[in-house]
Amino acid sequence: MRRSSHKYVKIDNPTEDTIVLGGRTLREIVALMDRLKGMLQMIDISEESEGRKALYTHQTHFRANTAENQQWTMQNLTCDAVDLSKAGRPFGRKIWGMYIAHDLMPKGGRAIRGKRITSANLSDAISRIDYVIAPDHDVTADLDKAETVIASYEARLAHIGEWIRLGLYMEVECGCGHSATFRAREVFKTIPEDRATSEVVKRLRCKTCGFANLIEAIPLNSRGELFGPQTYTDNDMIRWDRDPIVLDAKDEHAGREDQFYTDLGGNGEDPVYVGDGLYMDPDGKLRD
Repeated sequence: MRRSSHKYVKIDNPTEDTIVLGGRTLREIVALMDRLKGMLQMIDISEESEGRKALYTHQTHFRANTAENQQWTMQNLTCDAVDLSKAGRPFGRKIWGMYIAHDLMPKGGRAIRGKRITSANLSDAISRIDYVIAPDHDVTADLDKAETVIASYEARLAHIGEWIRLGLYMEVECGCGHSATFRAREVFKTIPEDRATSEVVKRLRCKTCGFANLIEAIPLNSRGELFGPQTYTDNDMIRWDRDPIVLDAKDEHAGREDQFYTDLGGNGEDPVYVGDGLYMDPDGKLRD
């Protein structure tokens, strides 16, 4: 993989309010990373004037080049330029990356990843963060695009009908710590499609503790699958060499007119208003 020509800066002992990337604080970057989960762990942030570009988050280990050979858990936010191989498979060349180094381990310690830093635990976890490595050039445009793309998915998935239409799986976690994965179409088949997803899932009861205490619902393309939305026309990470697909769709619609756009009353030519200053074009892409 070709390395980026950009330089990087090291930010030691950051606080929640330290500016770390694209004019955003550590708190804001962690909040963005929180939203990159399940089938949204990797998102397409391409612009029409450039090639494919993907933003994704993951965790790795880093061993410092020191006599002590110390190591950290590295929480990464990475931007890749993505091309297609002759076999039609996507591969990436790093454009830039940001790394949150936390949970220092001494030499000889087993490579156990530290608990992921999230918005929920950031205040308590700030003492575990040693430093942040960030690109020294401005990546504000990439982050702005990422937030717009994520918002478009969140708008689509805000109603349970979208989960059902696309045959998505839902990974849920209860406050007691128990988690489960199930197919939305099977569990919510009797629920009206216009019902808000948040209202539907908060009524789910945990089979372990018996309470309705859901704290998270993550969309997956299939049971256990994480990378690459295969369902939306504006983020087809796995199938860039083929036509977009809808998983097990009962009613396939022709052309590039998005079903959600149609449901909002679109006429096939003009954008429709979604909310929060966002408009949707006939192909399903959102813009402000």
